[in-house]
Amino acid sequence: MSSTASLTKGQPGTEGQAYGEDESYSVDALAGQDIENRGSLHIAPRVVEKVAAAAAVEVEHVTGVPRRILGQTVGKVKSDSQARADAKIDGSTVSVSLTVAVEYPTPVRSVAAAVRANVVKQVGALCGLSVVQVNVDVPHFYSSAAQQPTRRVQ
Repeated sequence: MSSTASLTKGQPGTEGQAYGEDESYSVDALAGQDIENRGSLHIAPRVVEKVAAAAAVEVEHVTGVPRRILGQTVGKVKSDSQARADAKIDGSTVSVSLTVAVEYPTPVRSVAAAVRANVVKQVGALCGLSVVQVNVDVPHFYSSAAQQPTRRVQ
């Protein structure tokens, strides 16, 4: 005759103890911890680049630049195009480089200062990162009159 023994979690001689009852934590104990201590957050550089590019074109008289191949501009400047951005993240700080087009005859220095201020504000607010450097490259002027299509027949 054989005796039957129940197979449960725990030390020998603890038959009858339900599975999981010897766990030392509960959901309530985890919920009581600080939010910062629950895990980690990694923000990809591409996310910061998109936020910075969107923040750059929010500034008046700024738009994205057309692509260039072998020094020649390909396509036309469009008012709804995005700026090009590159971000380098180091811990909680970020360095951003932007390439934008500025409307002629707007002063480039004042537009670049406005772009820098808006990028620092938006990246800080949306990503929680401290922006230590914003490089603005302006390789192209555009005219708002050139963006409007000319009518051939009147």
